[in-house]
Amino acid sequence: MLPQYQITSVFYGFATKHPDVPFTLEEVEEMELMRGLEAKKYDFVIGGRHMLNEDTRLISPSTKDELMVIIPDTHPLAQNASISLQELASEKKILMNPYTAIYYQLCMQIFQQANISPNLLRTARVESILNTVSIGEGISLLPLNSLPIFRHDNIVAKPLNPAVSLAVVMARNKREKTSKKLCLLNFLRTLSKKKKTSSLRRLIFLLRLEVFSY
Repeated sequence: MLPQYQITSVFYGFATKHPDVPFTLEEVEEMELMRGLEAKKYDFVIGGRHMLNEDTRLISPSTKDELMVIIPDTHPLAQNASISLQELASEKKILMNPYTAIYYQLCMQIFQQANISPNLLRTARVESILNTVSIGEGISLLPLNSLPIFRHDNIVAKPLNPAVSLAVVMARNKREKTSKKLCLLNFLRTLSKKKKTSSLRRLIFLLRLEVFSY
């Protein structure tokens, strides 16, 4: 995943320029991510805005993702420009695992708001979901940026109507002072100006959550 979004090269550049700063990068599940931030295990976290609580503070612009309907390419709705939750009401659904914020803070929430039963077949990891959808066993809701990582034939992705956007951000615990973190933040800001693009956006353009500490 790190090479997929060119994140490795960004962190390598920082470690090379600042060898005196101990630096580690971890990838963990979302619940462990937030526990680690609260326990001061991590200085920064990268993840969905919807999973951050009042103890966290955003420190970067968010990049946008979008929740998509994943259906077989032979599905009757496959030619639609977009698909509503009402049109999916009777469909069997395979969603991301319950420990993910996509499941419990997003998918379940939009079904509840629309007063629609999720008609859940089961939960699984993304690669298993795409395989299940491709053989016509059910449909799913997944972030758009998961699809280039887990390529699969015989499926199409359609936006929801109305659209459901996802904001992915870099954040820190607001109770922590930032003095020891300024080195990394200044590096990212300088890189952003040099490349005429936001290095922070490249850093947080993720499906799964990347965690870094130093």
